[in-house]
Amino acid sequence: DDCDDRSVAVWKQPQAFSGRHQGLNRLTIEASMDKDITTMVMDLVSSSDRPLTQPDLERHLTHTRKIDSKKIRRAIRDLVWENRLVYTYSLGCSFLAPSFARPVRVGGGVVLAPPGVSCLLSEGEILVRIAPGAAFGIGDHPTTRLALRLTAWALRAPALVSTPETVSALDIGAGSGVLAAAAALMGIGKVIGLDTDPCARFEAAENIRLNGLTDRVSIDSRDLDRIKGPFGLILANLRFPTLARLAPRIRDLAGPRAILVFSGLREDEAQDLLETYRGLGFRRLRQISEKGWVGLALA
Repeated sequence: DDCDDRSVAVWKQPQAFSGRHQGLNRLTIEASMDKDITTMVMDLVSSSDRPLTQPDLERHLTHTRKIDSKKIRRAIRDLVWENRLVYTYSLGCSFLAPSFARPVRVGGGVVLAPPGVSCLLSEGEILVRIAPGAAFGIGDHPTTRLALRLTAWALRAPALVSTPETVSALDIGAGSGVLAAAAALMGIGKVIGLDTDPCARFEAAENIRLNGLTDRVSIDSRDLDRIKGPFGLILANLRFPTLARLAPRIRDLAGPRAILVFSGLREDEAQDLLETYRGLGFRRLRQISEKGWVGLALA
């Protein structure tokens, strides 16, 4: 009888053991599925060319991926709780957007973060501290990211800029100062940021101070016609009419082998702007796009 009892006991143990593992496997699979759903939500919000509401996301994922609405809502709730997504409000509707209250990698080895937030950088990355404010250009708009990526690409190509520390840069329409700060952190020796808005100049100057760049970056209120060149790098995140209007003056300020980085263009405007600057002797080095916006690097 003892032998039979032991046999029963031995037979029961694997069953119980298998049950526990099945439970663990189920939890692991569910956690993996939840992670996949959060990734899908983040990708959709980040890549969409228009603001998305929570119902927009639910409709898309339930239709294309057959995901239960409750799981989608849970993923959104977790992403908001983790401060990876935030709700924004416009015209009586609430939309989801990536949060910039935590470090954000915008491409080109550039990481943006608000003050006081810790960030572990990978090799070759630079950290630009930007305080939330009213000025445009904290990294939450595609045109800012395009300009940052093109600047990083240009300054890290020795064939284009072999000694950044000897180059002077001009940022036209500095906004929050993010482009000016990034250029200096990438090695540019001297940067002038121009903006006609007193609020933008104040915030840009604070952000320059925040990044410890007051000895290399100045924020200026002067009109572009009063600025003296030449500059080896000219940055401008502006709309098409302004970039086209300023073309002759930008040509005069550009030094030999100068690089121009433009953003703020819609896809149907890029070719017209290229033709304008080709007529002044510039050629396209690179063109990138995001959510219907275009960035150009010219030389």
